[in-house]
Amino acid sequence: MSKIVQVVNTMLNNPSKITNVQKKQDVILFNYLHEQLWGIFKQDNDHIILSIYPQKDLPITVKDLVNMDDLDWKLTPPISIAYSSESLKESAALESFTELYKVIIEKLYGIDDIFDEIIQDGQTM
Repeated sequence: MSKIVQVVNTMLNNPSKITNVQKKQDVILFNYLHEQLWGIFKQDNDHIILSIYPQKDLPITVKDLVNMDDLDWKLTPPISIAYSSESLKESAALESFTELYKVIIEKLYGIDDIFDEIIQDGQTM
């Protein structure tokens, strides 16, 4: 199993460490472990692109990227390293990337909180 699939599976096992989820056009940006900046995007062919934005020399936040002008994004995009579920020749890659995308979407729209509220309501009956 490739290292990136192991990383994705670790994120899936620790969804509470996925924070600050915000959307910039078609890319959903998020932090993992509070500072690691990531982006995830679903292509028309249902494959997932997962990008990490290294923070070594120039710290950048989710808010910085969300507020970046679209023209600036195209002319001088932030440095990122992208991984595609399509290019990884592992059956686990598409499954793991798709599941992570689902988790991120649920966090973006607050679905997890809604589910928790419904479950708590059901337990008080």
